[in-house]
Amino acid sequence: MSQRGEILAGAGEAAGSAPKARRCGAPTVRGGVCTAAGNMADGRCPHHTTTVSEKLKKAWRQRGHAASMRARMPATFTPADFASEEGARKVLEETANLVREGKLPVSVANAVSKIAGVAARLGELRLEEKLNELERQLAERGGAQRRRQ
Repeated sequence: MSQRGEILAGAGEAAGSAPKARRCGAPTVRGGVCTAAGNMADGRCPHHTTTVSEKLKKAWRQRGHAASMRARMPATFTPADFASEEGARKVLEETANLVREGKLPVSVANAVSKIAGVAARLGELRLEEKLNELERQLAERGGAQRRRQ
């Protein structure tokens, strides 16, 4: 019977079908069976193998996560211009569109939003400083002071 199985396997390979890949078969967290390729020394997938340390598995996961984040980043960004309202609006609109398209992680969009908020506050401080200087010049000429609210 084993000879017949070997003959059939050889005949199948000769006909052009690839040999069946070995599967991991380890139990998963959700109670299923892992169907990943069992290409490690113990016949398990890299996630379920016992031949690799947990430290190395963690390093693999971190590298994979970093690679997937790089893959989600857009190839080019419009240079940020927070000096003008138009420039800031353009950067924020582009950021929102990239998040909507799934090309930019929300964490990066949150960082851009915070930077834009700080830039807006800086603009407000500059305007307030200019206004105070104009009020000082007006007071020197004898004009009325602005009412504070």
